[in-house]
Amino acid sequence: MKNNLCSYLAALLLLAGCNQADVVAKFTPAKEDAEARIYIQQLQDKDFEKIESHLDTAIKTPDTRAALEKMSALIPPGPPKSVKTVGAHTFKSGSVETVNLTYEFEYPSTWLLINVLTETKAGSTHVTGFHVTPEADSIENKNRFSLAGKSFLHYACLVLTIAALAFTLVTLVVCIRTRPLKRKWLWIIGILFGVCKFGVNWTSGEMFFQPVYFQMFSASAFAALYGPWMVSFSIPVFAFMFWGKRKKIMREAQSETAQLEAAQPVTE
Repeated sequence: MKNNLCSYLAALLLLAGCNQADVVAKFTPAKEDAEARIYIQQLQDKDFEKIESHLDTAIKTPDTRAALEKMSALIPPGPPKSVKTVGAHTFKSGSVETVNLTYEFEYPSTWLLINVLTETKAGSTHVTGFHVTPEADSIENKNRFSLAGKSFLHYACLVLTIAALAFTLVTLVVCIRTRPLKRKWLWIIGILFGVCKFGVNWTSGEMFFQPVYFQMFSASAFAALYGPWMVSFSIPVFAFMFWGKRKKIMREAQSETAQLEAAQPVTE
């Protein structure tokens, strides 16, 4: 529920005129952003001693220099065509603040995702994570929603998601218009939510299942900022129950109507 709400709010922000870069920028702390970019430049310049002086002691090992050299070798010489912040997360626990920043560097022949994780405590900031990952394409193109080249499971999940949403909406309208239904407001609330959650990561094709979950409208399709689309559906249990209840109500109403008609005197 909380994840869905956050996703809906992010979508509303985008629709309101903020693109993904604008939204990420709002959550990027300026100080940590400037420091992270310095560390990345030092890595490209092979200034490993300066980077090591900022590393947290917990991640310093005899293999640290070799790891930095390996990451530096992945960065092409010269300036990148573009640099974009594609991830910005800040976590606070007591007096410790952790900032996780991810950048996308575009070069003529490759793309790089560079992640810098810093931790600040007692007024001192250290690097607790540093990763460079080559990519064949931009993260936006990689995670864009497309029907091309998808598996049967992709299509099946998409069809079931649309069907669950349509079934829920139709049932909701019929429920509202069913007059003799007692405790209608409880039925409406129940129909609004599906039980369990089945879904697929549209980019990777990974399936996921959450047995204890209540999903509004029994369906969702959302993407976190620069992230892959997650398409999922739930079982509209209360919607199915409503149709059984409605059938009984309609049968009883027809029976009462027939009895009233039979009780009316026949006139010539």
